[in-house]
Amino acid sequence: MRPLLLLVLLAFCVNLAAAAELTARLDREQIADDETVGLSLILSGGGGTPDLSPLEADFDIIDQSHVSRMSFVNGQSSSSREWRLELAPRHTGLIEIPSLKVGDLASQPLTLTVLAAAKAKATAPSGDQDVRLEVSAIPEAPYVQGRVDYQVRLLARVQLLQPRLSDPTAEGAQIERVGDDQQYSEMIDGERYTVVERHYAIFPQRSGSLEIEPPRLVAAVPVERTPPAQGFGQDPFGPIEEIFGSMPGMGGMFTSTRQVRARGRSVTLDVQPQPADAEQPWLPAESLELSDEWQPQGGRVTVGEAVTRTITITAAGVTSAQLPDLDLDAPAGVKLYPDPPQSQDERRGEVPVAVKQIKVALVATSPGEVTLPEIRVPWWDTTSDSPREAVIPARTLEVVAAAGGGAGVASPAPAATPVEARPQPAAVPSGGRATNASVPAAFWPWFSALLALGWLATLGLWWRERHRRLAIPQAAGRDGDAAAPRRPLSSRAEARQAAERACRNRGPRDARDALLAWAALAWPDNPPRGLAGLAVRLDSDEAAAALTAMERGLYSEAGPTDWNGKATWAAIGPALAAYDGDDAGAPQGLALPELYPSRID
Repeated sequence: MRPLLLLVLLAFCVNLAAAAELTARLDREQIADDETVGLSLILSGGGGTPDLSPLEADFDIIDQSHVSRMSFVNGQSSSSREWRLELAPRHTGLIEIPSLKVGDLASQPLTLTVLAAAKAKATAPSGDQDVRLEVSAIPEAPYVQGRVDYQVRLLARVQLLQPRLSDPTAEGAQIERVGDDQQYSEMIDGERYTVVERHYAIFPQRSGSLEIEPPRLVAAVPVERTPPAQGFGQDPFGPIEEIFGSMPGMGGMFTSTRQVRARGRSVTLDVQPQPADAEQPWLPAESLELSDEWQPQGGRVTVGEAVTRTITITAAGVTSAQLPDLDLDAPAGVKLYPDPPQSQDERRGEVPVAVKQIKVALVATSPGEVTLPEIRVPWWDTTSDSPREAVIPARTLEVVAAAGGGAGVASPAPAATPVEARPQPAAVPSGGRATNASVPAAFWPWFSALLALGWLATLGLWWRERHRRLAIPQAAGRDGDAAAPRRPLSSRAEARQAAERACRNRGPRDARDALLAWAALAWPDNPPRGLAGLAVRLDSDEAAAALTAMERGLYSEAGPTDWNGKATWAAIGPALAAYDGDDAGAPQGLALPELYPSRID
């Protein structure tokens, strides 16, 4: 019995050895050098792993997978194994795929023709390209730092799985992606393609020849396979793969794919230098607008009242970093307090747009007429290829004296929120007769009385606020103690000390009140009503900047956010001491020491 069993096993092994075979096949015999080819190795009735090292001389192995199958026919079992390789050629020409081995088995050699991408596209039949990239650059002879619209179009007539599209590159140029990708369909030679369009803005940074390396696409596409006839003895897992491979979201789990690569053409730009007659700073743009706004509006201002001027530069085809700074000159009788410029990059369609805003506070120091000089921004129109200039004409302001006396200055509130604007009584219709036939005659007396009451209430609130500001503050008690006893200040030295304590140890509102209290002692006949008026009278640039910043913070919508009392006093204190004729800042005359001395910082 045992010899018979050994004989049967030996015959079975002989049959398996006789049936073992290694087969190789390509999915295509001709490709372009920017494409990949699929190689399948099928091992029937054997075991082992193929040696792929002979492929490395001519190919890069992009991807590989492995599938095992088993079938039963007439009570006999058979098995097969398949290795699927995705190969990218390293060069063009006729490439021989050598014989590959699995154990003692060897596959037959194969031949592949690899053409250059341009030649492959020229010889391919119309509509035979499943995936391709098209690029364009406008203009191809731009000025240095001028914008080039670089367009990329991806066209595919097959489904792309996990596509990866790189960005173009160029040495000596700034490249920025503009906007979002646009997707649409297009008919080309009777075939419907899905098109994905992408735009870039390229700004050459030097003149001469500039080569733009095109983007590259790497993606997977499904491979159509003819399903085998189903029946007893066929692959039992074949139907499962066909079913799940066709289900949405399951592609790639069971469906066979191959990798495709596409590359656009290289573009060489002839970058032109700046024209000889171009003004500096050099600004090549497609359009440029220069405008200004005033708050409050109108050409009449009051001495000591701040007005805000907002200058806006809007240019198409440039970045915000290219927009120039403005040199604003202050004429006699005006002080300027500019804010840091604010820049941002926007887009209009596929065109980048740069915006820069400069806000400047102007404070007039003496009455009369003041002429602000014109503002010029030279630029080069790349559309018409000619020099141009944007201009804000000179503007004349009528400066009137502050209410309450001569050349005295009245301190302003911020431009957007007047602090002590006197309300004007509303005009009452004369004769007491209704001006509209539909309004009863008895309406107007009541309406006039209501307006008069509102005016009186506003006047009362204004008087109380004025009284509070002009009142001499009481001497500070212990720092931070609101309930400490206070006494009237009798000298500017004491008021200056109170202002120093308020700046160092309290908030900006207390500091403002203390500073205005000192100002009331310094100019008892015509005290300034705000910090901007005090800034003008101190005649100190450091103090003026600190006082303007304090007032803006107090009246901004967000309120004071970055208050630094010590730094504020360091800028204001010397100006107050210089006006008092006491640089040391000590009190005038003999004074008793404070019951609660100020904190030592």
